[in-house]
Amino acid sequence: MTYYSKSQAILLDQILAAFGSSDTLSNEHLLKIDSNEKRISGLVKILEARGFVKAINTEESDVPYIVFINPSGSLFLEGGGFVAEHEREQQRLKNVSGSSITIKSSGNRNIINTGNHNIFHINHAVAEGDIQSLKQALSDNKVAAPDIAEIVEIVQQEEPANHELGPISKNWIRKMLDLSMEGTWEIGLATAGGLLTECLKKYYGI
Repeated sequence: MTYYSKSQAILLDQILAAFGSSDTLSNEHLLKIDSNEKRISGLVKILEARGFVKAINTEESDVPYIVFINPSGSLFLEGGGFVAEHEREQQRLKNVSGSSITIKSSGNRNIINTGNHNIFHINHAVAEGDIQSLKQALSDNKVAAPDIAEIVEIVQQEEPANHELGPISKNWIRKMLDLSMEGTWEIGLATAGGLLTECLKKYYGI
């Protein structure tokens, strides 16, 4: 499963291509590709997680001081890179059952539908009013512990209105979408909003 958007795939390939015949990239080169320090740092972390690069970091900046490319990174780019991988994944999703979301656990409101070709796998059902099941579902989907703690505090204080999430909950979802766009949350942008919204709606029972 690919956890990045088309625009992120393009940037990831641009980073790999920027090495050219060199084995290294400086932070100045990285910031020429994207001047957003948090986003470029998140993209480098994706490349590191895949074993394509090795980054040397300093405390002064979010952007690595220098990045070394591994042979696997060059070979991956020659094979089409992240853009080709993203396109293959999108085609695979189209070949699955169209508009559906699969949630493996049994429980209230487990089968949901939020749009074409959206498929979520939530290993633990979110029970209405159950904080622990909400925390578990978010953790299963790689939401960081500080972000889980933040939304837990929000849902305990904010009630939905007219069967809609409250403004503070919506702002938290927007923050998580920004993390997805920056590459610092592994869930792709196209999936993230629907997944979080449904988790919170199941908790509230709406």
